[in-house]
Amino acid sequence: MLLEAMHKGEEAGGLKAVLTKELIMVPFEASSKEEAIGKMVHQLYESGRIRSEADFYNEVTKREKEFTTGTSEGLAKPHGKSSTVRQTSIVVARAIRPVKWEEMDGEPVKFILMLAIPEKETGSTSLRMLSSLAEKLMEEEFREALLYLEEKEELFDCLDKILNEDVR
Repeated sequence: MLLEAMHKGEEAGGLKAVLTKELIMVPFEASSKEEAIGKMVHQLYESGRIRSEADFYNEVTKREKEFTTGTSEGLAKPHGKSSTVRQTSIVVARAIRPVKWEEMDGEPVKFILMLAIPEKETGSTSLRMLSSLAEKLMEEEFREALLYLEEKEELFDCLDKILNEDVR
């Protein structure tokens, strides 16, 4: 029931259901991948998006041990699918200094996009939006633009445009 209600709100709310300005961490500082993940998970917890900080942190770091989410071009996409997640969410961080992440290309990351997905979620609007964003992140021009946006408002507006293209 709760999941269905959230999905109905998500359909009507678009990006606001997935990302809020409070989930954009700019500027962001972390000395390690673990610290970055911890700070981002804490932000999800503080915003009421997850029930357990420890459980979600463990889920994300477990995935990281299986396969790094540091992709290339200064980008990392840590994620977790867990029953502790109340609502599909994205946390965005643009690091002041690059963070070592065990990246595929050997370069540290500057832009981190964390996905929190409820365990039972399938085929929803939020997953379509996340797919659109993942496609857009493959474009060098878009990635470069994200690295230079300094204000939460700018970053939010840029992501709003991308995430809501498919639902308009």
